[in-house]
Amino acid sequence: MTFSYKRDFTVSEDTVKITTINGRKSYSILNYDYAKQYFDGSWKYQASKVVKHKDGDYYFHLCVEKEVPDKQITDASTFMGIDVGMRTMPI
Repeated sequence: MTFSYKRDFTVSEDTVKITTINGRKSYSILNYDYAKQYFDGSWKYQASKVVKHKDGDYYFHLCVEKEVPDKQITDASTFMGIDVGMRTMPI
Protein backbone atom coordinates (compact mmCIF):
# COMPACT_ATOMS: atom_id res chain seq x y z
CA MET A 1 0.00 0.00 0.00
CA THR A 2 1.17 3.52 -0.74
CA PHE A 3 0.52 6.30 1.78
CA SER A 4 0.76 10.07 1.31
CA TYR A 5 2.61 12.06 3.97
CA LYS A 6 0.36 14.06 6.35
CA ARG A 7 -2.81 12.71 4.72
CA ASP A 8 -2.28 8.99 5.33
CA PHE A 9 0.67 8.93 7.71
CA THR A 10 2.89 11.00 9.96
CA VAL A 11 6.26 9.96 11.26
CA SER A 12 8.66 10.87 14.06
CA GLU A 13 11.95 9.41 15.20
CA ASP A 14 10.27 6.56 17.07
CA THR A 15 6.67 6.34 15.79
CA VAL A 16 4.73 6.11 12.55
CA LYS A 17 1.01 6.89 12.64
CA ILE A 18 -1.02 5.42 9.78
CA THR A 19 -4.64 6.04 8.84
CA THR A 20 -6.51 2.72 8.61
CA ILE A 21 -10.14 1.79 8.04
CA ASN A 22 -10.33 1.42 11.85
CA GLY A 23 -8.96 4.92 12.51
CA ARG A 24 -5.45 6.26 13.07
CA LYS A 25 -3.05 3.63 14.43
CA SER A 26 0.32 4.32 16.03
CA TYR A 27 3.26 1.94 15.56
CA SER A 28 6.66 2.01 17.22
CA ILE A 29 9.58 1.90 14.81
CA LEU A 30 13.06 0.53 15.33
CA ASN A 31 15.39 3.37 14.43
CA TYR A 32 19.12 2.96 13.88
CA ASP A 33 21.74 5.66 14.53
CA TYR A 34 22.44 6.16 10.82
CA ALA A 35 18.70 6.66 10.12
CA LYS A 36 18.25 9.43 12.69
CA GLN A 37 19.54 11.99 10.16
CA TYR A 38 16.21 11.68 8.31
CA PHE A 39 14.39 13.20 11.28
CA ASP A 40 16.50 16.37 11.66
CA GLY A 41 13.97 18.55 9.79
CA SER A 42 15.99 18.99 6.58
CA TRP A 43 14.34 16.09 4.70
CA LYS A 44 10.93 16.08 2.99
CA TYR A 45 8.83 12.96 3.40
CA GLN A 46 7.27 11.54 0.25
CA ALA A 47 4.65 8.91 -0.55
CA SER A 48 5.78 5.79 1.32
CA LYS A 49 4.76 2.15 1.43
CA VAL A 50 3.83 -0.62 3.82
CA VAL A 51 5.27 -3.83 2.40
CA LYS A 52 4.84 -7.43 3.49
CA HIS A 53 8.19 -9.20 3.21
CA LYS A 54 8.69 -12.89 2.46
CA ASP A 55 9.17 -13.60 6.17
CA GLY A 56 5.56 -12.48 6.78
CA ASP A 57 6.50 -9.30 8.65
CA TYR A 58 5.32 -5.87 7.55
CA TYR A 59 7.77 -3.03 6.98
CA PHE A 60 7.23 0.69 6.46
CA HIS A 61 9.43 1.95 3.61
CA LEU A 62 9.86 5.67 4.25
CA CYS A 63 10.77 7.69 1.15
CA VAL A 64 12.60 10.96 1.72
CA GLU A 65 13.92 13.78 -0.43
CA LYS A 66 16.48 16.51 0.17
CA GLU A 67 17.78 19.22 -2.11
CA VAL A 68 21.53 19.58 -2.14
CA PRO A 69 23.49 22.29 -3.92
CA ASP A 70 25.16 21.37 -7.18
CA LYS A 71 28.88 20.91 -6.85
CA GLN A 72 31.16 22.79 -9.22
CA ILE A 73 33.22 20.43 -11.34
CA THR A 74 36.35 22.25 -10.18
CA ASP A 75 35.48 21.30 -6.58
CA ALA A 76 35.53 17.58 -7.38
CA SER A 77 38.56 15.77 -6.06
CA THR A 78 38.50 12.85 -8.49
CA PHE A 79 37.21 12.24 -11.99
CA MET A 80 35.98 9.06 -13.58
CA GLY A 81 35.23 8.15 -17.18
CA ILE A 82 32.63 5.55 -18.08
CA ASP A 83 32.71 3.46 -21.25
CA VAL A 84 29.07 3.07 -22.27
CA GLY A 85 29.94 0.77 -25.15
CA MET A 86 28.88 3.11 -27.98
CA ARG A 87 30.79 2.88 -31.21
CA THR A 88 30.45 5.54 -33.89
CA MET A 89 31.47 4.73 -37.41
CA PRO A 90 32.66 7.51 -39.74
CA ILE A 91 30.45 8.06 -42.76
